[in-house]
Amino acid sequence: MRVRPAILSRSAAKTAAASAVLAMTGASAFAVTGTVAFQQGIDGYTGTANRVIDERIGTSEYDGATVERYFLDGYSQSSNSPDVQGLFRFDNIIGGGAGQVPAGAYVLEANFQIMTSFAGNAQTNGPFAVSGLLAPFDNNTSYIDFPGGRGPWWQDGTATRPAGSFSGNQPGQVAITDIRSLVQNWSDNPSTNYGVAVAAGFPGTSDGWGINSPGHSFPEFRPRLSVTYTTEPITERVFQRGLNGYDGNTMIRMNGGADINDPSDDETTDGLTYTQEFLDGADYNSNDVGSLIKFDDVFGAGANQSPADVPVAKAWMVLTVGDLSTAAGSPGDWHVHAMKQDWDTTSLYSDFDLGFNPEKPTDRLGADIGPALDTIQGVNLGSELWFDVTSYLEGVRNGADDFGLAVLAGTPDGIQIHFNGSDLQEARPRLVVASGMIPVVGPTLAGDFNNDGVVNAADYTVYRDNLNTSFDLGGNGDESGGSAGVVDAADYALWSANYGATAGGNGLQAVPEPMGVMLVGAGLAMTFGRSRRR
Repeated sequence: MRVRPAILSRSAAKTAAASAVLAMTGASAFAVTGTVAFQQGIDGYTGTANRVIDERIGTSEYDGATVERYFLDGYSQSSNSPDVQGLFRFDNIIGGGAGQVPAGAYVLEANFQIMTSFAGNAQTNGPFAVSGLLAPFDNNTSYIDFPGGRGPWWQDGTATRPAGSFSGNQPGQVAITDIRSLVQNWSDNPSTNYGVAVAAGFPGTSDGWGINSPGHSFPEFRPRLSVTYTTEPITERVFQRGLNGYDGNTMIRMNGGADINDPSDDETTDGLTYTQEFLDGADYNSNDVGSLIKFDDVFGAGANQSPADVPVAKAWMVLTVGDLSTAAGSPGDWHVHAMKQDWDTTSLYSDFDLGFNPEKPTDRLGADIGPALDTIQGVNLGSELWFDVTSYLEGVRNGADDFGLAVLAGTPDGIQIHFNGSDLQEARPRLVVASGMIPVVGPTLAGDFNNDGVVNAADYTVYRDNLNTSFDLGGNGDESGGSAGVVDAADYALWSANYGATAGGNGLQAVPEPMGVMLVGAGLAMTFGRSRRR
């Protein structure tokens, strides 16, 4: 039996819904806030291009749409694993037509989705980076066409720094990463939509990843891009040490020492003294090392401040991963929390309850931090990590205590990041604040855990991967009684009851059993003839 989840229509229905609430929100009469999705074969969309490039070149390089699925892989000096990358482009996504993102619109979110195949040894720990291409590709593009001889890579000037990543993917799992900074560039300059490269990086994992292609028999299994945007007036301000004279942020690196219960070996260092340094998560062999960051003077009437009388539509804290060590990346989870206690550059790790539990390193429920505002899984060398901190900043604007943010590990596999003392000013931590009156389009969609406007198998993946944690389901989970703040069976029941619903209407369908969600199509999967080296 073929299960076809409902896909959010790219019609004008959501535009009409947005227009209906403009008067209530005080928004502009002709502004639009909406979500559009692009997936080959869905709603008549046919603009997905995909090229597989391989360091072995020749017949190893081909149009990805000519096969059902294929493997990406990464080069490793310690194995004979080849570097295999996927180039993707969604054409005709920016414009004035129905189902397009208006040129110049402000992009609030852009979720790039790839489904792990069922065939072969498809799973991977990753991570695989998503970078913006700086030149076009076509069906003749080869791995060796790029200067540097390693495909498109940011250090060679042929791609942007990675803006998203995929990590920890199991067969049949829908992997999603937010690449809104790349899509924003395309919205501002539509002619620069050259697409993205999905690659393990240099150095990168040699743990290959089997993915479904734009040519897969089931359209809903193909790569997908979902973009939420607004044409409302947005004021964006960026706060970064050294930018426009700003020096109002404080950053420390806190090391809990070999024994996190013994304050005598705690170590705190002002972030100004570091260019690049490691954060880490403790296990029985490594220390718990986190960072606290605070941005002062964000709101006000100054030329470089965010307006105090306009809501925060979106806000991100952006960290840049280093490149001084080949171990700068990590396949694990990294969290950002709001601090509940004040601190300064002399504060020690032992001064706070940061919720570390060696038995459950992914769960941080300390008394001195709030629930995770955002989590990023998978970090590549040189990546930009865009943590969504909107709710925190809007709270600060409305008078909540501002004790800054904590960057903490959910993994014992550390990452190297640029600190306030980085010699690359553009790589220092920054706060991006977008202020504007953004209308809320209808109520939240119960069961839509990834906020893409449709309740489907992808939302079950979010539920399954975060079961029994404090992961934020975007306001679309069951937050009643004992289910408040935790992903549990009540959230599954909500998803099941709303399976098939879309933001533009109901359209409920029979919900598949959880194993059916993961195994649909497994019996139909054809093995693609390629050996995989692990």
